Amino acid sequence: MPGSGPYRLVIDISRVTTCDALGLGALFGAHLRSTRYGGRLRLVCPQGPLLHVLAVTGLRRAIPVYATVGEALLDSAPPTAGPSAR
Repeated sequence: MPGSGPYRLVIDISRVTTCDALGLGALFGAHLRSTRYGGRLRLVCPQGPLLHVLAVTGLRRAIPVYATVGEALLDSAPPTAGPSAR
């Protein structure tokens, strides 16, 4: 969105139970596009298998993950902690 100023995109994937390579690629593509135009992508995924997939694939390092939509919107809360964060 060139010319529209910085924006914040929050995607709540807390109810998603599985995600294939195409879905992961879409999330990463959204991250790249948002940063290209000065925006920020934040994911909401408090727990579960998808949080583990984000960590194993390295997307967790590229895209901040939060426990709640409120924390993601504030953008001042630390990303979700837990065993997958390491």
